[in-house]
Amino acid sequence: MKSLTKRFRFKIGIVGGAMVGALIIYLALAYLLAPSSGGGVKRIKESERISAGLVDYLNGLAQTQNAQLKKIFEKGFSLYEMGRYTEAIEEFNLCLQSKPESKERSALLIMSGNCFYLLGNFKQAQNQYQNARAFAEMTEETEARAAIWGNLGSTYQRLGNLDSAEVLHKEALTLYRKLDSKKEEAVQLGNLGLIFQLRGEPDKALDYHRKALNIFKQINYHIGQINQLSHLGWIYKTRQNFDSSLVNYREALKVSREIGFAEAEASQLSNIGLLHQSRGDPDIALGYFEQALDLDKKVGYKKGQADDLVSIGRIYGLKKDWNNASKAFKRSVKISRKIGSKRSEAVALSSLGLIYQRQGITDEALRSFAQALALYAEMGARSDEANMLHLIGTAYKSEGELDSAMDAFQEAMNIYHQIGDGQGEAKAHNSIAQIYGEQGNLSEALKHFQEVLKATRTFKDRFAEALTLTNIAFIYVSQGDLKKGLKLAKDALVVFQDIGAEKEAATVAENIKKVEEMLKSSQKDETKK
Repeated sequence: MKSLTKRFRFKIGIVGGAMVGALIIYLALAYLLAPSSGGGVKRIKESERISAGLVDYLNGLAQTQNAQLKKIFEKGFSLYEMGRYTEAIEEFNLCLQSKPESKERSALLIMSGNCFYLLGNFKQAQNQYQNARAFAEMTEETEARAAIWGNLGSTYQRLGNLDSAEVLHKEALTLYRKLDSKKEEAVQLGNLGLIFQLRGEPDKALDYHRKALNIFKQINYHIGQINQLSHLGWIYKTRQNFDSSLVNYREALKVSREIGFAEAEASQLSNIGLLHQSRGDPDIALGYFEQALDLDKKVGYKKGQADDLVSIGRIYGLKKDWNNASKAFKRSVKISRKIGSKRSEAVALSSLGLIYQRQGITDEALRSFAQALALYAEMGARSDEANMLHLIGTAYKSEGELDSAMDAFQEAMNIYHQIGDGQGEAKAHNSIAQIYGEQGNLSEALKHFQEVLKATRTFKDRFAEALTLTNIAFIYVSQGDLKKGLKLAKDALVVFQDIGAEKEAATVAENIKKVEEMLKSSQKDETKK
């Protein structure tokens, strides 16, 4: 198979485009997703929910006349605000056993759904929101229905059902407009903007994010402004419009400074660093990451320091300065352990593992990956757990240990399926297909690539669709079905041309010519017979 790959230059690639873009968007906005050690906890957690596109709905639970319910709820909500979502779920479940009224039950289910969402368990979040829906409709609560539609839309978005997500966000938007709830209206506009980002329709995305930003400015809601400016900066960055990206990041930086939100200020310095990293200016990027680190040290934001060190380590990794990269990641691990931030520790450990892997020290890489995996499992962060298993599979694959790689990919795929992460499931199918291809089992490789193809069309990721069509075409050519391979290669060419992927289109065009020559030759041979 390798020789054929070399001959035709068909590349079995990873799922790219919007699928990978979705992950990067969430990672880029996740800088604020953990509490600081100072007074910024409330704003940071609020930033987390705004970044996720979620709305809290309490419906007077804090003032309930049910004394037992009130006591348990206050404990659960306190845990929720601290980001201890697994423990918060336990308390909310106890609340549900304390004979709440129907309207209180719907609110509890919404809050429980938010916890599951923020833990990355989107399937369970979906179940909670749908259960809440029944009680909200029973009591005809417009605000509850709006919260459910919006949060359920965000969940469908993460599950890959963008069409249903769009419908739900628009329904929520309509309800919030009727209620004249400006903040929540803007949240839904931002959610719609993210949908169009994921669909690869940046112009529509920009329009929605600008509308959300304008409302947040009208109501003077600074956290919302920072969030939407970050989205705008991100979109312009992905379009290689670095000047416009920088304008938005700088405005977000200015707002953060005006309200004295140091953690957000450091986050925007980090975003600007990522922008310069994308421009191929690692030294300038490093300078911004170090500014962010200095600021987080100044305000005592340990979680931010741990994240800044990861960004710094990655720059050293790009420079192949393995020693300084490792030092930065190990410092991040140490800080994360000291403050008990399992997520930050896991991110630093996985980054350290990648450095070991790039040096060919696979045993150490796998050791770091295994530690990160254990942390994600302890947290109940199923999505991160699956991502880590996939990374472990990639490490085994790089060493030629295909059976171990297959086990890891299969386990990752099972988790992705359980939590309803269609994007992750497609990524795992793609990796499994690659292994079957390397083993020469083309029929099994074909089955998995066909699953990937379905996903790329569901997510409207045209670049990934074209890559996958190319992979499937390669398999058919390898199996001797030149006509089917040729047709699929031509389909891939059309998509690459439509989206302006000139380099990929040129490669496929060369391969098409070679397959056409092979087909002519085989037809001549048949004629001679």
